[in-house]
Amino acid sequence: MTQRFLPWDFETRSRTIERYGEGMIPAECTSQDWGITYDELEPFYVEAEALYGVAGPGPGMWARVPLQANQRAGVMTQAAFLSVFGKANRSSPITRGVFVLDRLLCAPPDPPPPWSTKITAMGRTCERPM
Repeated sequence: MTQRFLPWDFETRSRTIERYGEGMIPAECTSQDWGITYDELEPFYVEAEALYGVAGPGPGMWARVPLQANQRAGVMTQAAFLSVFGKANRSSPITRGVFVLDRLLCAPPDPPPPWSTKITAMGRTCERPM
């Protein structure tokens, strides 16, 4: 599931400064606001959602939306499969992809390169266990 970016996503730098102050953004950070606003992009969201048949009833409104059975067929589109390989608050296509490669296609992905376990960004180093 892909959700729309929210208005805040387009103005992360200015909204972070507004909320927390300029000192919260490191000097070496190159983040910036997008060159377009949510309001400018929203009509294109609506058009794309209608084109792909995933348009809902409207912003802030909940309603049952009928789905065509031939478009949502198979085990990999069922809620149980999607939830087992997802996170509590978002989808996890990489986890699902690893499962599909390993268990369904019998072609496990290569292990990550050794350098990928240690990432340094903005003066901080994060190590991920393998």
